[in-house]
Amino acid sequence: MDNGQWTIIFFITIPDSLNLAFQEYANFAELVVT
Repeated sequence: MDNGQWTIIFFITIPDSLNLAFQEYANFAELVVT
């Protein structure tokens, strides 16, 4: 398996709560950077 497939599997198997937390962090980081 190549890294691309691993990445896809990783993101598919992320729990919704962790995925939501990451999105919240990304939005916050975007505000800080801007």
